[in-house]
Amino acid sequence: MSHVIDWSKYGRGKKPEKPAYEITYHGDGERTWCTAVFPIERFDEVKHRIEAQIDFWKDEPK
Repeated sequence: MSHVIDWSKYGRGKKPEKPAYEITYHGDGERTWCTAVFPIERFDEVKHRIEAQIDFWKDEPK
């Protein structure tokens, strides 16, 4: 008996799904830049996420 798995019997795994949008933050210590890549129909959701992050930073103790 072989300990090698024959993956051809099981088919291929699911391809990884691309996220619906991508938000990244960059900063230099004083300022923060936000880059968002998204389909325009996701604008409201992305806007909400960015605003939530800003609120989190405002509430963060300094």
